Amino acid sequence: DLKSERSLSFEIGLNQPLLLFDHPLIADIAFYDNELYDMIEPKFIQGTSPRIQFLNTTRARITGLDFNLKTFIIDNLGLDLSVSAMLPKDIDLDQTLKYRSTFTSNFKVFYNISNFNLFVDYQFKNKAEKVDNELKLQIKDYDARVNVHLINAGVRYALPSLPISLSVTAQNLLDYYYTEVPGNLGKTRLFIFQISYNLK
Repeated sequence: DLKSERSLSFEIGLNQPLLLFDHPLIADIAFYDNELYDMIEPKFIQGTSPRIQFLNTTRARITGLDFNLKTFIIDNLGLDLSVSAMLPKDIDLDQTLKYRSTFTSNFKVFYNISNFNLFVDYQFKNKAEKVDNELKLQIKDYDARVNVHLINAGVRYALPSLPISLSVTAQNLLDYYYTEVPGNLGKTRLFIFQISYNLK
C-alpha cells in the first residue's frame, strides 16, 4: 500500500563576493522550503515479530536558512564558516519531525603553504528533539541522545612535478561518542589515507 512520496520545494539565495581589508570574502545565504506529501519514513511495527517498515507517515514541511562565509585572514590562512537552521514540521500532528536536528554548524580553518594544505574543523549538530517512542519496547535507553561535537583534521600534499597528491585525514579526532539514530553509534575515530591521481 506504499504510495509515492511527492514534494514541492523552492529556494532563494544570494552569493556575494566582497573585500574585507583587502582580503577576498564570499558570503552565501539561502532560504528554502520543502513541502512533502505522503512522506515515507521507517516506522517501528509491533507484533509477534516486531519489525521496521517503510510507510507513508505524514504531511510535512521543512523550512530552513543556510549561511556560509569564506575568507582569508592572511594570505595563506583562511576561514570557512557554515551555519544551518531548519524547522522540520509534521503538519498532521503539529509537532517536530522525528530524528531531525534543527541546528548545525561547521567552523573550518585551513592553511596553504607551498604544496601543503592543512585544515582543522569543528562540527556541531544539536540532538534530535523527537524519536519514535515505540522503540522503547525494543531498545534500552532508546531516547538517550546528545549534541554532536566533532573535530576533524587533515593534511594534503601535492607532488611538485606529478599529478598526484597524498592526504591523511582524521575524522572525529577526539573519538566523541554519539548516536545517529536510537541504538546506533555514530562514527568513531577514523583515519583515512588517500592517494589521488589527476587525469587531466
